[in-house]
Amino acid sequence: YLAWVVAGEGGARLVAQGPSIPARAARLVLTLILKVGQQSLAVFVVSMLLARLMGFALDYLGRSAGTVAAINLAGFAVLIGVAYGAGWFKTHPWRQKTG
Repeated sequence: YLAWVVAGEGGARLVAQGPSIPARAARLVLTLILKVGQQSLAVFVVSMLLARLMGFALDYLGRSAGTVAAINLAGFAVLIGVAYGAGWFKTHPWRQKTG
């Protein structure tokens, strides 16, 4: 109950509002998280393959802080791209629009 009171009805207090840079960044992060969550099956399947490939890359390149950070950021980018790609395919862009 306490979490509901803190978040507000419908989570209204959790939504970043206003034109400030932190608010815009929070909205962007929320948009990306929502898209990845909507396409969770496709993201999960690709992440299984990606984990193996990126683990191999870390074995080959070494596990310095910079390499690990770069590999993780690349993984985030690939998974976000997969989520947007799966969402695009689900809209059936090859069909003619009726109406």
